[in-house]
Amino acid sequence: MEKSVKVGIISAKTLFGKGLENILAEYLQVCSVVVSHSINEFLLQEKANEFNFLFLDNKVDGFESLTDSFFESHKIVLVTEQDAQIIYDLHKLELAGFITLDSQLPDYHQAIDAALSERKYYSQLVIQVLIKMSMNRPKQNESKNLHESLSEREMEILMKVTQGKSAKEIGEELFISPHTVYTHRKNILKKLSCNSAADLINYAYSQGLLEND
Repeated sequence: MEKSVKVGIISAKTLFGKGLENILAEYLQVCSVVVSHSINEFLLQEKANEFNFLFLDNKVDGFESLTDSFFESHKIVLVTEQDAQIIYDLHKLELAGFITLDSQLPDYHQAIDAALSERKYYSQLVIQVLIKMSMNRPKQNESKNLHESLSEREMEILMKVTQGKSAKEIGEELFISPHTVYTHRKNILKKLSCNSAADLINYAYSQGLLEND
């Protein structure tokens, strides 16, 4: 029998929660969903549940109180309104996925798949916003491309990270251990002055290292 997937939905929007429940029930054969209407309510419910991942609405009561450690210790698909500044302000959080309230069904499906398979998923709209916002920011030391300091192996891993591949997938493709991938990724983040995979995607696009579809 297929193991049940347990998903937490944290949102004060009743219709949004119901819609997500329906999407999860239709897409995952075996799934149980727990809905919380505030962060405090979720923290109480979490004590009795082991969630595979969470859908989190950034407008839920208590969102501002969440610390970086909360995002680092939970697999979270963040859902926000289609507001460029909000998307940019929140993209540095440690996230399993990032979509918007008006995302299409395939975005939800891909976010679910990514959260269950140690990958990350950012909807095309989110990526486009991050690219535009990054390009509009004042640039410092424009004459120096930070990625020029990367080794050939680090550059190779950077490209695979921006494709949303996990450390395990990268390790298998390059015939190295996931631990080695993590070490390279840490060095890449430091050299490029980035804090997250989303930052690496931003950097790669802004420097023309990836094609903008």
